[in-house]
Amino acid sequence: MYKKLLGTIVLAITILSIGITIIFSFTIGMRGDPIAAYLAATGVHNPSNEIYQQMRCQLGFCSPTIIRYFRFVGDLFTGNWKISVSIAPNQPVYDLIRERLPFSIDLSILPMIIGISVGIMLGIISSRHRGKKIDRFIQILTALGISLPFFLLVSRFEPTGYLSVEFTNPPFVTGSLIFDSILSGQQYLIDDYLLHMVLPVLSFSIFMPALITRKTRSFLKKKSHKNSISSITAITGAIFGYIFISVVLIEVLFGLNGFGQLFIDAFLLYDYFMIITVLFIILLVFVIVTLCSNLLFILYRVLINKGHFKRILKLKYNRSTYEEEKLENENVKTEHEGSFKEYLISRLKSPIFFLSMILVLFFIFVSIFPQVFTQYSFQEVMTPQAGSWAPPSPAHPLGQTFMGGDVLGRLMWGIRDSMLFGISVVFIGLIGGAIFGLIAGKFNILGYRIIMGFMIFFYVFPVLVLVLLPLGLLGPFAFIGLPIIGSLGPLTFISLPIIGILLIPNFTRTIADSILDEVNYKGIGKAIIRSIPLNLSIAILIYASIGFLGFFLDNQVILGTDISQGRVNLSQAPWASFWPSLAVFGMVFSFLLLNIGLQDYISKKRPLEN
Repeated sequence: MYKKLLGTIVLAITILSIGITIIFSFTIGMRGDPIAAYLAATGVHNPSNEIYQQMRCQLGFCSPTIIRYFRFVGDLFTGNWKISVSIAPNQPVYDLIRERLPFSIDLSILPMIIGISVGIMLGIISSRHRGKKIDRFIQILTALGISLPFFLLVSRFEPTGYLSVEFTNPPFVTGSLIFDSILSGQQYLIDDYLLHMVLPVLSFSIFMPALITRKTRSFLKKKSHKNSISSITAITGAIFGYIFISVVLIEVLFGLNGFGQLFIDAFLLYDYFMIITVLFIILLVFVIVTLCSNLLFILYRVLINKGHFKRILKLKYNRSTYEEEKLENENVKTEHEGSFKEYLISRLKSPIFFLSMILVLFFIFVSIFPQVFTQYSFQEVMTPQAGSWAPPSPAHPLGQTFMGGDVLGRLMWGIRDSMLFGISVVFIGLIGGAIFGLIAGKFNILGYRIIMGFMIFFYVFPVLVLVLLPLGLLGPFAFIGLPIIGSLGPLTFISLPIIGILLIPNFTRTIADSILDEVNYKGIGKAIIRSIPLNLSIAILIYASIGFLGFFLDNQVILGTDISQGRVNLSQAPWASFWPSLAVFGMVFSFLLLNIGLQDYISKKRPLEN
């Protein structure tokens, strides 16, 4: 146990060290002149060479790289984060972080409590009744919870902010608006604040239990040798990435000035020192979260070894029922041992699989033949027309959006764009996952743990951070004027391999687990087929989210961008954001449902032959 504790601490320090090194390397490669920006923020717009060199040395840019690195680390841990150069010129970054972070904490506390408590409970129930009706029902609820809130529901509401316009923030004491309102005697602000936070918290509270339920079910499904510290860290990293992008989306959707909005502003406005600081805070929170999760996992294994946790899991089941289920499972043919023909026949008989395939085939057909549903070509939907935000008409059955764009035409080409992006990303992830998965599986448990330990570093920074790093390296206007290929723009081609690489751990785990379970190649093929729809849904959801946040160009047809543009005129033209929101929901939910249908192979098992 003590060795595991020491290993967990060493792992946390290693992740933190590598993450800081990545941030430092990133700062070296960033474009622009941080010294000139710093001087301009302080009011010196045309500095002399003497003043410029003096400030350059004062900020540490004159020192050798190794000295500069250690000074960089020291500044990060001592809070010497310099000043903002564009978001709030000459204001200390530390003060901005201290003001914004409490809003994100307020947004996250209740959904986290609900998500962990409800998600773990539903995950245990789903795992205990694997393949039965209650398991299918819970999985469908999780698919709805993941795909429904952010676009189809939340996009129906206009940004509300966190206080009514007639109110101002209470004097800053703790950073929490609730506590500061109490301390300043302005309790009336609390009611207004809580009223504004109802919808953001509710939408987040729908997503969190669904995410935790899926991860809990997956965790309980694994054999004990697969649930190591490295695998738990990888799972925690994935969850952290989803939660981070969710917080950012909700803050942008509702106009909340929290840490997520500050993160977006830092990249959009190219605030050099703010970018460094937000990256460090994200890394630090990730390390703390993974350290806590690993410590809880060690405690969990101790309870398992002593038999305590088993009694908790089986509390509602008497011993005779459990022994009967165990005996039945030992005498039946398992999923991997069945033939591919049996697997395919069983799937065709599944209502979930049948419905999901109809939906998926529809989106595939739209992607291949978009002009069956719209008379407009890709070039025509990109051409500005008269009638911005016009209601539905015979020429435009679903209405018009910004710049007079036909909603139906942009919808069809947007579906094609999302599907093309998702398939390309999954292909990259599958190739990489096949390589690492075969290595991890062939070298038994030791190889598995080494490879899965290596996979941890794919999660050091959330996917949204990694996608935006090219923007920091090349500058905010580097992609303007670059050509598009088909319907994919330059930033899309940069984000495509990044998201694809981040899917490698998912496929690696799938393939390695199948090999360790001693299944044949057909069994491995089934496992890969089951994981492809899940990863497609992840890729499409992330792609739409990044488009919604405004990091793609206007010369592309991206559903997330159309949702964001449509919300500008939500009250007068609700159709402009509703239809692309529905399309994103439809694709994500369809692939999640297909994943459930493919996993749902609990056949009426026949006894194994002697």
